[in-house]
Amino acid sequence: MSADGLGSRLQDGIRVLTLDSPPVNALTAELREALVLALAEAARAGTPVVIRGEGPGFSSDLPLDPDHGHPDLADLCRAVAESPVPVVVLLHGRVTGPGAELALAARARLADPACRIAFADITLGLCPSGGASQRLPRLVGPRMALEFLLGGRAVPAAEALAMGLVDGISEGAALAPALRLASALG
Repeated sequence: MSADGLGSRLQDGIRVLTLDSPPVNALTAELREALVLALAEAARAGTPVVIRGEGPGFSSDLPLDPDHGHPDLADLCRAVAESPVPVVVLLHGRVTGPGAELALAARARLADPACRIAFADITLGLCPSGGASQRLPRLVGPRMALEFLLGGRAVPAAEALAMGLVDGISEGAALAPALRLASALG
């Protein structure tokens, strides 16, 4: 693990970025900056990207204190969404708050069968800050998006697949299907 909490390696021509500060893999300012820089480097090289999490979950931190670090979550999500190379996220465990917003920004999402995704900011009186209010309705429709954003309910992977929130199920958060998908999208 590096000091910023991001692991990076090239595998089968795909840049694999690992959120490596378990158990929650919080998207700290340092990690957000490292991700933005790694995405820019992958774009320059024309290398597709897979983002995964180390430990029990992809990213499940719900920050209680305002984070004014740069880049902010919206900047990170914009960098992912506007990346000229495909970005695929491999989700497992609990995916909440900033981690769920990061997942929405990717071109494709694969989830482990036991994964649960929640936009739980509302349960703390917070608003999503990474673009979920724009991206979520595009994926699941406005009615379902409103239910998620106002209710904070955790959605199991099978339900997320049925509604279009994820693009596929990857047993055991296996990396191989994510690598194949990123390569196919590239």
